[in-house]
Amino acid sequence: VLATFIGQNVGALQPERAKLVFRKAVIFAIVFAVGGIALILPFRRQLIGLFLTNPDSLQLCMTYMFYLTLTLPFFAVFQLLLGVFNGLGKAKYTLIVSLSRLWAFRIPMILLFVYILDMSEDSVWHAMWISNIFAVAVGLFLYRRCTFKPIVTDYEGDFV
Repeated sequence: VLATFIGQNVGALQPERAKLVFRKAVIFAIVFAVGGIALILPFRRQLIGLFLTNPDSLQLCMTYMFYLTLTLPFFAVFQLLLGVFNGLGKAKYTLIVSLSRLWAFRIPMILLFVYILDMSEDSVWHAMWISNIFAVAVGLFLYRRCTFKPIVTDYEGDFV
């Protein structure tokens, strides 16, 4: 949805409004994510218990949900940045942020944590939250390079 709002406002030559939409979306997403954390984190054992009974599996899922929920605000901003880039027609930025999150950060960190630092299976969860934060940093760097100007500036045909 954010991509539509960004694209419409940029196309209507309202770049400041497009930036405002993004800022408001970030605030809303972070507040919503923090609310989700407050609701899910204390009750994660009960939620997982609806699906699992094995104590080992339960403990693994509890650890996973702990790291997952704490990084929800970063993941929310990551998704919003993708929406901004798509709305601006910057598919290359979407590709860079998406690929860097997995291939430049997460997988190398998992390999580092498991094979060099000899960490436990928790290394996967650590790589996930760290890669989300790094991807947001890359996305914010690219966001600052965006001009919020329309790609198509002169169109002679009919819009159908």
